[in-house]
Amino acid sequence: MVDDNFIANKAKAKELLIEIVKWPEQHGYPLSLNTEASLDLADEPELLELLVKANFTSVFIGIESPRNASLEETLKFQNTRAGTTEDKIQRVRDAGLMITAGFIVGFDSDDPEIFQEQYDFINRIAVAKAAIAILTPIPTTPLYDRLKAEGRLKPFGEGLQFVPKQIDPQDLIARYNTLRQDLYEPPVYFQRVFDSITKSEGFQHARIMMNNRRQRAVSGTPVDKSSRHLKLVYKRLRNALGKSESGQEVLGAYKQQWRKNCTLVEGARLGTADFLSACINHWHYYRIVHEGSSDYIGSSDGISTAAK
Repeated sequence: MVDDNFIANKAKAKELLIEIVKWPEQHGYPLSLNTEASLDLADEPELLELLVKANFTSVFIGIESPRNASLEETLKFQNTRAGTTEDKIQRVRDAGLMITAGFIVGFDSDDPEIFQEQYDFINRIAVAKAAIAILTPIPTTPLYDRLKAEGRLKPFGEGLQFVPKQIDPQDLIARYNTLRQDLYEPPVYFQRVFDSITKSEGFQHARIMMNNRRQRAVSGTPVDKSSRHLKLVYKRLRNALGKSESGQEVLGAYKQQWRKNCTLVEGARLGTADFLSACINHWHYYRIVHEGSSDYIGSSDGISTAAK
């Protein structure tokens, strides 16, 4: 559901979700939905419940930074009031939603320590798919105008278009690329995947309920149909990884993580389909951070952040 902030108008979001809930119930839950919302979704238990009932499985949230000074700089006060970011993330997850999130480096309040802080923070809150971006001043926005007035607009390449306040430009680019690569080392990424489930009984319960209603909806499907499909997906993934030396190493890491997954308790263990999905997502991000250092994983909430 494409919306820069699905809950910007909470009353209308509720009305829409009440209608959306009816459709998957009537059609056997054929689609999993996702959207983007601000972090104050955590303070809306009714909306969270409706999102899960409507078969939303994940939500993208612009978290941006573990530092309040950076959040205040970008006017993201909804991330700083009424509890910590970690508490809010946990409430959204406990409701049954997988969280993807955007993070930004390069704020005026950022110094060289921010990269380790971001690494520790992202792993601690267990956001597996973390989109990291360098702050980007976009023409016609107040950020652009301010940096221009300060004489700080200058293209350095690799996504950096201004002079940082506390970090050497080339150091920022290098540390940014290292941060992305470190976050997507297979054991680090999969630990976030596992932690996002094992540390939330609410999420485990929601997954079980969702899987049960899907199974009831497709009870007439031949048992071996999905099995054949998963084997085909695995074969294609294995063939894609086998085309490069790094891919073969990553495939070996996936096998290690599968064995680890099998040791988890039933409610936290990933099924074959979910595990393959995690592998595919990882390979997508891994290739970007290792083969295209100048390409962002994602823009995070860059446009709205820059505009403020």
